[in-house]
Amino acid sequence: MRKRVTKVAELFERKPITHNYSFDVLLDFITDKASRLLVKLDALVADRKIMNEEKQYYYQRKLEELELEVDCNSEAALFAESILSDAIPKL
Repeated sequence: MRKRVTKVAELFERKPITHNYSFDVLLDFITDKASRLLVKLDALVADRKIMNEEKQYYYQRKLEELELEVDCNSEAALFAESILSDAIPKL
């Protein structure tokens, strides 16, 4: 059992453990490393969520700008068409 725990601790440490640590020390080490990894994971998940929300907000705002531009262009086209129809007599 101790060898297995040492192997797991070596995975977290990313190098061989040469000292003969007690079982409790190895378990504390593994617990500490695992909790640090979980904290990092939580931070990454939160950052990704924020980034996705910002991206979504950006694209929503861009879509609204484009819709407004299309509306303005449609109004300008209708206005130009009415001027042309008034200015050029029907043939």
